[in-house]
Parts: sequence; C-alpha cells; structure tokens
Amino acid sequence: MDVSPVDPPQDPAAPSPEPDETWTIRDLEWGMVLQNRRLRLDWELRDATYFSENWVPAEIDAAGLLRLWAARVGRDGDVLTIVWWVVMERRFGRQLVVDRWPVRRPPAVLGRPSFSDVFSVPVSERTGDVVDWHRVPVLDKRWVRDRVDPGGFIQEATGWKPTALQPSVRLTTLIDPVAGPAPTEGA
Repeated sequence: MDVSPVDPPQDPAAPSPEPDETWTIRDLEWGMVLQNRRLRLDWELRDATYFSENWVPAEIDAAGLLRLWAARVGRDGDVLTIVWWVVMERRFGRQLVVDRWPVRRPPAVLGRPSFSDVFSVPVSERTGDVVDWHRVPVLDKRWVRDRVDPGGFIQEATGWKPTALQPSVRLTTLIDPVAGPAPTEGA
C-alpha cells in the first residue's frame, strides 16, 4: 500500500507511535532495506533557522530574539508557512548519523528530493503498520546555554511547537501583544 506522507491520519483514535518506535524503510534507489530506524519530524518557520545562526543565548534571550525575528518577518504578512523535515537516525559504526529529508518539496528546497522520492513508506517493526506521519513525534527545540537549536528561540520563548505537519501559524499566535516593542539590532 503506497501512502503519501501528506495523507490525513489513518485513524484518529489510533495510538501515537512510541517515542522509540523503530521503522523498516526501503531505499528506492539502491533497493537496500534499512531496519531499526527512528523517525522524527523537524520544523522550520520562515527565516528563523538562519536568523538564529547569528546569535547565542549569552548575547540575547529567547524572548528578545523572538521580538527581533518577528519584527523582520512580520513585514511580509501574518501567516507563516511551516516547512517539515523527516529526521532519520541511523548508526554508522559507533557514530549516530542524522539524515534530514523534506516531507514534501517546499519552494525553499526545490531541487532536493523529498523523503518519499528516496524511500518507501516506513513500516513499524513493532506493529507492521505503515507510518501515519501525523503521529510521528515532533522534535523539541531549545534556546539555552547548553543547547542551541536552529530556530529554538521560538519554542523556548513561547512554549509553542507545531503539531505534526501543521501547515502554517499566524505570527500573532506566537507574539504576546504586551511583550513590548522589538529591540533594535545591535542594541
């Protein structure tokens, strides 16, 4: 059964995969069967990943960076598209390798194949069920001294993270109207 990664949930009452659920996936190009793979969904909001590369928590806290970022992206409108990535963990000797593939081909990553272009639909090693992408765990992002995730200031400042494959979010949902004006860059 071929299931697109963007199909709606198969059974809304079905339990979510276990956090350590492992999947069997076939590499469509090479025909190799990949077993014991953990899957997660990673998310990005417009320019948040690249914007946060210029800062560290010692220089600006998550709320301050959120205000700076919101002032910049807010000029282009209130609805922000969420770009989704499949994160697949695998072992290569003793090293943990994390591959990222777009769930679908958004404009920002045109030219790069999506997960379903490269791999078969994952099958749970525990249940034999095909993946329901809406139930795959979504990564948490942080913006603290000992862990700085790209774009992590958003979740750190607001406590918000999207639900799996949520297509967009309104900027006003992320910004507290009483948070005050955005600081100026370099201040």
